[in-house]
Amino acid sequence: MKNKNKFFSLIVLSILALVISGGFVSATDCLTLAEVTVPEDVDHDQGFFEVEFRLSYTGSCTLPRTGIEWVFFSNIDEMTWTAPTQSGLGFGESKLLKVPFTFPAHHSGDISISVMVTSAEGDADTLALTPIEINNAPSIKITETQVITQTQDGVIEVENDGNINWADVELSSSTEDFEVEFSDDEFNLPAGEKKTITVSPVDLGTVGFGGEYVVITATSNDGTTDSITMNIEGSFCEVGEIGGRLEITNIEINNKDGDDNEWFLLDVIKIDVEVENTANDDVDDVMIELGFFDSEGVNQVNDFEFDNADEEEFDVGKIRDGKEETVTFNFRVPADFEEGDYKLTIKAYSKDLGEDVECVDTSRDHDGVGDLFTNIDIQREDDEGKFIAFDNIEFTPVEGTCGDRITITLDVFNVGDEDLEDRIKVKLKNTELGIDEFFEIISNLDQGDKETASFDFVIPQNARDDSYTLRLSSEYDYNRGNYRQGSDVDEVVSFRVIGCGSPVGEKVADISAVLDSDEPMAREELIVRATITNLKSDRASFAIDAFGYQSWASLDELSPRIVDLAAGASEDVVLTFTLDEDACGEESFDVEVRDSSGMIETREIGVNIGCTSQPSVGFDLGDNSFLWIVGIINVVLVVLIIVVAVRVARR
Repeated sequence: MKNKNKFFSLIVLSILALVISGGFVSATDCLTLAEVTVPEDVDHDQGFFEVEFRLSYTGSCTLPRTGIEWVFFSNIDEMTWTAPTQSGLGFGESKLLKVPFTFPAHHSGDISISVMVTSAEGDADTLALTPIEINNAPSIKITETQVITQTQDGVIEVENDGNINWADVELSSSTEDFEVEFSDDEFNLPAGEKKTITVSPVDLGTVGFGGEYVVITATSNDGTTDSITMNIEGSFCEVGEIGGRLEITNIEINNKDGDDNEWFLLDVIKIDVEVENTANDDVDDVMIELGFFDSEGVNQVNDFEFDNADEEEFDVGKIRDGKEETVTFNFRVPADFEEGDYKLTIKAYSKDLGEDVECVDTSRDHDGVGDLFTNIDIQREDDEGKFIAFDNIEFTPVEGTCGDRITITLDVFNVGDEDLEDRIKVKLKNTELGIDEFFEIISNLDQGDKETASFDFVIPQNARDDSYTLRLSSEYDYNRGNYRQGSDVDEVVSFRVIGCGSPVGEKVADISAVLDSDEPMAREELIVRATITNLKSDRASFAIDAFGYQSWASLDELSPRIVDLAAGASEDVVLTFTLDEDACGEESFDVEVRDSSGMIETREIGVNIGCTSQPSVGFDLGDNSFLWIVGIINVVLVVLIIVVAVRVARR
């Protein structure tokens, strides 16, 4: 109705202008307007268009027209224009004028415009422009004006930023995380207007570090839609940061092998964390915990190889008001860790008050959104000379003495960014112990794959007590009998040799033993527990061995093989044997103890092995077996004589 009234007023004004203009033109017919260029249509949010028309001075007038003025009429009240600056016009002149018009958004229908020109001499003319169509453009937009948190509702603004009035707009939500309720989920929305809606989560529960989200959709009665995703920022704390007593004041990340924010597989990482109590009272039972989240929001911190016993969490106990505590996380990135982008985070909370009462997980030392995390990029090795890495290196036994056979096992990883085909050679070397061994892996080793290699070597009898450096290296890129690539740097591992040398000097250790098994039988297990006591005046290490059992048993296990004892201290060593099938009666063996200077102590241990009972047939001959045999033979002869006599009598 409003536009119709405007248009009716425009018509009246245009007719009046034409009447006035007609009166002038009938007298002088000097000024005339002619349409040149008018756009056919415009978008409602375009807000601007230009019109070209021509002003001419012709007819019976001979003097210049002066004091030219302009007026325009439109069916849109808010429409404006920039009038031409033409102030005078000589006889016979014609001017092409370009006039800009502006209009507000959200209108629909046609734009109708009339332009009137007058001069000081009383001339006038009016030009009604061809109607300009406003293109219909339904459009809806949702804007988040307040985020959802674990303790706060969200707020959105729904705007009809098109030029179509909607009688009905409906809101809906979709998510796999949580449901929401709207303060109003169905309403009308005229063109250009906005509606503010509160979005409340339903049964939100605990939000993990990866965060949660809900998708909000607005749909109008003509099917126009818009959607927005509302995110709840994740938190390492169970219910988000809360309390305010604790503050993480310092986080220092130190990659001992390279960049602090770019880690390669097998890099060794040290992280120092300082937590301060900023309150006026003590905070009891404070826990400081490390988190390491992947792109899916899953905490992968347990996959690290930690040096400290507490691994990813420390209990620092009470932090007094105004004081701070510092903890250090030491770990290595394992060779089979997945490459990718991760988020490192820390939280400190009071186990006494509860994590839902006192917890902090932000720090100004973080570089991530909201000071919640530090971005860490874990990469695979792109240097061909570093494609092979060794991990989980183990010696059996962990220490040895002269003559011992030592087994070393290790995992061989491809930590590079390329697959390795054909075979790989792993080498173990130490000149002092005469070790020069290799192990070949003959299967492909793709990115992230691992194989296990093993070596055996014997410690020479003339070795001296020391910690020996063994070197591991690799060769790969095999082609026609040759390895074309090798490790740039050897992996260095240490092995300790003790107890080598000649027995001299006074007694250094005491040996006692008891049987943990009842009287064992052949083929059964015999367990002997030997107690070793250090008789020296200072701490010493002893190598344990056993001899003299080989004729009646086999030694399955001796554990531990090396003991380290303070002066006067004792430790038990367990020897496990399997008895031979013919073992029987009293047997013995020797336990030998050797210290690092070569001093030896031995102790003979006696055991009583039960003899297996054999099923008997006939008589027990006792101790006089020969006499019993003679008697049995006589009995047999007598029986034979009787049998022969009976047969002869029957004939």
